[in-house]
Amino acid sequence: KVIGDQAEAANQAAADQGRIDAEKLTAEQARDAMRGNFIQMEKDNVIPQGASPFRLAAMQAALGKQAVQNELRIKLNENIARFSDPYSQEDPAKFVQQEFAKITEGMEFYARGAATEALDQVESTFLNRASLMKAENRAQQNKKDLTSNLFNEFRSPVPEGVSQAKAVEASRGRLQELVDTHFKDTGESGRESFMIALRAAAMSYAREGDADRAEDLIAAARGVVIGSAKII
Repeated sequence: KVIGDQAEAANQAAADQGRIDAEKLTAEQARDAMRGNFIQMEKDNVIPQGASPFRLAAMQAALGKQAVQNELRIKLNENIARFSDPYSQEDPAKFVQQEFAKITEGMEFYARGAATEALDQVESTFLNRASLMKAENRAQQNKKDLTSNLFNEFRSPVPEGVSQAKAVEASRGRLQELVDTHFKDTGESGRESFMIALRAAAMSYAREGDADRAEDLIAAARGVVIGSAKII
């Protein structure tokens, strides 16, 4: 039992040394270690000749873990905006797997095993963050789109030969449709976007000296409702 305990302690010490070794390697030396190029590392005096396999395995594992937690994480964060774009159709999970494959290409058993084990947390953090940011960006884009569409409707010219009353009624219907669609798609009332667009359009008509048109759009806006509540 004593001999067994001593052997276990020696193996643990060798593994600890391997993890220490991993912290000291250059990027090129780390690549050699993860790919098992130990003969070259011995020739370069990076590691001692005949180093314990426990030391080499622990070094590989530490480097594989670092590759994912550092290199892969940085790569993913550099591309977070790409996958949080509300219009993006790209699959962030597929991107993670592609980049992971690049980073782990050529890795030997212990390095790859540790890299695979470290991937779960790095991947889930990235995917959750990308999803949250995309939802937030989509909500902001939906508001901007609604504001723009409402403003364009407020600023749309009255067709020639159409009476003021019919023009107001038609505009109210289109405004209502825009608000209803937004509410159905997002669950948001759209009141803030509506008021921003209304004020902007009214001010633009006022600057142009077209008080009648400003009054028409306000009249159209008064009839728009969300549920049972009027916008204004």
